[in-house]
Amino acid sequence: MKSQRSLQSQMSKLKRSDMPSDFGLLPDTILKPESEALPSLFSKDFRKRLRIEWKAFVQTPMDIVRFFYLTWWLAKKDHVTGKRPPSPLLLRDRYRIARDLHRRLYTAIAAGDRETIEQIACMGLKRELQIKLDHRKALQSPPETWTIQYKGLLPTSERTPWLMQAFLPPWLKSTQIMADRYAQLPVGEDASLRQIFVRIRSKQTLDRNDGKGVKEVERSEIVVIQKMKMSGEEDDWMIWGTTEPTTGKKLDEVLNASDRSGRETFASRLQNTMMGVAQKQGSNPGM
Repeated sequence: MKSQRSLQSQMSKLKRSDMPSDFGLLPDTILKPESEALPSLFSKDFRKRLRIEWKAFVQTPMDIVRFFYLTWWLAKKDHVTGKRPPSPLLLRDRYRIARDLHRRLYTAIAAGDRETIEQIACMGLKRELQIKLDHRKALQSPPETWTIQYKGLLPTSERTPWLMQAFLPPWLKSTQIMADRYAQLPVGEDASLRQIFVRIRSKQTLDRNDGKGVKEVERSEIVVIQKMKMSGEEDDWMIWGTTEPTTGKKLDEVLNASDRSGRETFASRLQNTMMGVAQKQGSNPGM
C-alpha cells in the first residue's frame, strides 16, 4: 500500500512532456465490418446480427454522456467566473481532422519526413515508422512519391452539417465515423483520452522512384485519431494508427463483456503504464 501511494505521488509530479502518448485502444469498441461480412438478418445467426446493431447503436449516446461527464462535470471551474470551460464535441470537424492527419502521415512517410511523424504520430506508430525509415535509409532508397484521392460521390467539408455526414450511406462518402470513445486518465485532475475510429476510403498511388513504375490501390482503412487532456489542457490531435473491424472471437468478447469489466481492464492497463513511467522517472531523477 505504501509503495502504491508512493507511485501515485510520483505520477502526480510527472511533467507533461514525460506523459506517454500511447495507451492502446479503448476496449469494448464495436467497429462494424462491411455489410457483406455481417450475419444476415435472415440467417440462423440473426440474433447475433441484432446484438451487433444494438451494441453499435447504443455506443454513441453512451459515449456522448461519458464525454460530458469527463469534459464538463469533472472539469475545473474558472476561478474568476466560477463556470466550467466549454468543451465542443467537434462533430463536424472530426471528418476533416481525420483526413488531414491521414494525408499528412502518408505524405511524411513517402518523403521520409521524420519531423512531421514525430509531431503527429503516437508512440507505437512512431517507433514502427522510424524503423521503416531507418531501413530505407540503409538501403539508400530515394524519397517516394505518394498521392491520394478520397473516394465518395458527395464531397464532405467542414461546412457540411455533421448530421448529413453521419447519416449519408457509407458508399456516398469517403470518411465515416465508426466510434467516438472517451476515457478518464488516472493521473491528476481533469485528465482524459478521446479516440475516434474513422473509416477512410481512398485511391492511392505510390511511386518508389526505383524504376518499377507506379502502384495504384484502392483502400478502406480504419484510422484511429486521438486527443489527450491533462489538467484541463488539451493536446493536439494525433494519429494512433490503423485497426481492423471487430470480428470473430474479438466480436464475441465485446458482445459478452459488460461496460464495467471493460473499463476496469482499461483502467488497469493505464495504471500499469503510468506507474512504469513514474518508476522510470523516480530511478532517473537527474533526467
